[in-house]
Amino acid sequence: MRIIINLRPDNYKLYDEYGVLARQRLTALLPVGSAPLIDHLLGSVTLLNPSSVLILCAAKSQELLSIVGNGSRYGLENLHIKTNGAGADFSENRHSTENQANSEPASPADNTTLLIDGNRFFDFSLPDMINELLGEYGSTDCHLQEINSGIRLRIGNAENYMGVEYVDKPVARKTRLANSPQRYHQLAMLSAGRELKNIRHHGRRHQRNLMMGRVSSVPVQANLTTANGGVVAGRFVDVHKSCKLHGNVVLGDKVVVDRGTEIHNSVIMSNTYIGENLTIRDSIIDGKHVYRVDTGAYLQIQDSFICCSFEEQNITLRAA
Repeated sequence: MRIIINLRPDNYKLYDEYGVLARQRLTALLPVGSAPLIDHLLGSVTLLNPSSVLILCAAKSQELLSIVGNGSRYGLENLHIKTNGAGADFSENRHSTENQANSEPASPADNTTLLIDGNRFFDFSLPDMINELLGEYGSTDCHLQEINSGIRLRIGNAENYMGVEYVDKPVARKTRLANSPQRYHQLAMLSAGRELKNIRHHGRRHQRNLMMGRVSSVPVQANLTTANGGVVAGRFVDVHKSCKLHGNVVLGDKVVVDRGTEIHNSVIMSNTYIGENLTIRDSIIDGKHVYRVDTGAYLQIQDSFICCSFEEQNITLRAA
């Protein structure tokens, strides 16, 4: 089986109050739990034992390359990343996507192609789903599509890719999009609250509701109020002992939360500093960009003592 993972160009975006693009990130790299979205997907893909995996990306991303590498950390022996300047869309440009996949080496007997929308989290077992479809349709030349699930399975060697009839099947499985602040926040909260089944955690569970990556410090006393939620922290995270974390909280890599700050049901993106004595609720904070999910309000903070990005400011602060 050959697998194509398409990362859309129209990814996770933050807009200010005037609708002007303020921040854009590759959706596949957003933290879900203690790992980026693409990490969970590749972990599931590995279980299918694919002959080759092709990742299509609209533009080069060194961060994507640093995470995925050559695929060996997932047990994938034949992984390729290709950029598509035109930004192939998963739903409309299937022909160009298939042509790129055909350029990759594959076994002559390998006549099955799985197309996956990399903009989603699949909260079910991919192998179980594919085996169910293959068992039902066997080797018949056809396309199988899970409506709105972001998955297409091509069986056979039909020459006219666009002309092959699709067989629609009802959606009985959960896929979750992460291409908007509201959708991503919901997905992140579910991951922190351990409500997602098909999730890979990196790091160590220090207590029932606290998961931390390596070289991170989240004091237990800061985690006392999350009895009905959970905290997931990435690598190199430092939370001051006087802080309080309420509900579900996701902290990306290299996050510093200074003294006296309270965080409620929020996501703090990687490389972000959070200042002293703040109260943060239902928000996504990405450096100086603050988005309130409940109200839709957007703020761009100019004072780096409130919050800022380590990438934009020359800061070497460590919460004491």
